[in-house]
Amino acid sequence: MAPLRRPSVAPYCRPVTPVNTDVVFTTEAPLGNVAQIGTSEKVAFAQRVIILQPGARVCPNFLRLLLMAAPFQRSVLRLSSGTTALGVKQSEFRKVMVAYPVLREEQQFISDKLQVLEAYGAMEVGRMQKLRQQKHGLMHDLLTGRVRVKD
Repeated sequence: MAPLRRPSVAPYCRPVTPVNTDVVFTTEAPLGNVAQIGTSEKVAFAQRVIILQPGARVCPNFLRLLLMAAPFQRSVLRLSSGTTALGVKQSEFRKVMVAYPVLREEQQFISDKLQVLEAYGAMEVGRMQKLRQQKHGLMHDLLTGRVRVKD
C-alpha cells in the first residue's frame, strides 16, 4: 500500500491550520457539538467537522455560544438528514440564518455575561455530584447497618 500523499487528499479537503480562537462544529455523529479550540498547539481533525474562523468583527466566544444556542441547533436539525446518524452537509449548514449584534463590543458584553453563567452552572453541577456521592455513602452506611437508625 502506498503512503497517502498531499495531492491525493487535496480534492477532498482544504488544509486549514486552526488557531486558538477558531470554533469547531460537528456535522454528524454527534450532530451539533461545539467547541472553541483554545490552544496554540497544532491539532488535526477528522471528517464531519467544520472549523469556523471568526473574522475581526466577530467575537470567537460569542460565536461558540451562538452555535450552542437552541435556536441555532434547531435550525441545523431541520436541515439535517440521515437515518442511522443525523448529519448536516456544509452546503446546508451555510444556509442557516442567525441574528446577532453587529458591534463586537456588544458581542463581547453578552459573551462575558454568559461565561459567568456557564461557570456558575459548572460549579453547581460539581456541587450536585458531591451531594450525590455523599448521599450514596450515607445510604450505604444505613443499609449495611454501619450507622443505626434511631426511632
